Amino acid sequence: MRNHLVILSIFIFSLYAPLSKCAPNDLIGIWIINHNSEHVDYSFIEYQANGDKCEIEFSLVNSLDVTLYWNKWRLENGVIHSSIYNTTSFIEYGFEIGDKINTLNENELFVDMVIPEGDYETEYHYKKHGAKSGQICDTVRKFFKNKSNEPTK
Repeated sequence: MRNHLVILSIFIFSLYAPLSKCAPNDLIGIWIINHNSEHVDYSFIEYQANGDKCEIEFSLVNSLDVTLYWNKWRLENGVIHSSIYNTTSFIEYGFEIGDKINTLNENELFVDMVIPEGDYETEYHYKKHGAKSGQICDTVRKFFKNKSNEPTK
């Protein structure tokens, strides 16, 4: 009977362990999100080990809009905290977004935005296996580097 209790305890613990063991390395790589199935709204997000989180967002409703984000990220208690470092959107430097991880495995990432507070839908990300490291972040950083070198008018 005691062995059955030990096995049952290990089984129950294993159900909760994946979320509690969520490590920053699990996020490293390129993820894809389809924000809205009614429109063409996609993001390519790359998490890098150096703390950079880069995103290229494409939205095609009446015209093509492309938004770039260069964030700094950290993982605390199952929440991905992303602070805006540079962006082409109206969001200000330092603005923080917090995504609570519901599921994270080698293929999928499900998150709920908890910072700022609001009524958001769960975001489903899927891993882009085989993508070359740096494809998103190198592009985003290059854009902002080149932009910052433009002469002021």
